[in-house]
Amino acid sequence: MSAAHGGSLWPASGCGMCAGRSPLADNIALVVSELVSNGVEHGAGDVGLRVRYPDDEIRIEVTDGNPAPARMRSAGDDDESGRGLLLVTVLARKWGVTNDGRTTWATFRVPSGRPWWPSST
Repeated sequence: MSAAHGGSLWPASGCGMCAGRSPLADNIALVVSELVSNGVEHGAGDVGLRVRYPDDEIRIEVTDGNPAPARMRSAGDDDESGRGLLLVTVLARKWGVTNDGRTTWATFRVPSGRPWWPSST
């Protein structure tokens, strides 16, 4: 299922390249998927993704052309969507929207000295 069809960008079953990741890497990947999916489904124009890694924090930023800020909503038991920002709230350290409403961001604390993504070797 793709974002254009109301789902996340990555399949829930994962992929072979993702085997062996840490829980933090899995959480970051899920939040990236949710925020980009929201930008594609609810945004306007191009959707941009920026990942910053200063010191002990990773900051994910997704930008689109829609000035209406992302906001959490209540999803009913039978609703197929509407829980993405709830997942972001649970998984990320913090999340928010810039004052112009065009960028939704989430941060994750990275423990120092502990690998959060498997090495390529």
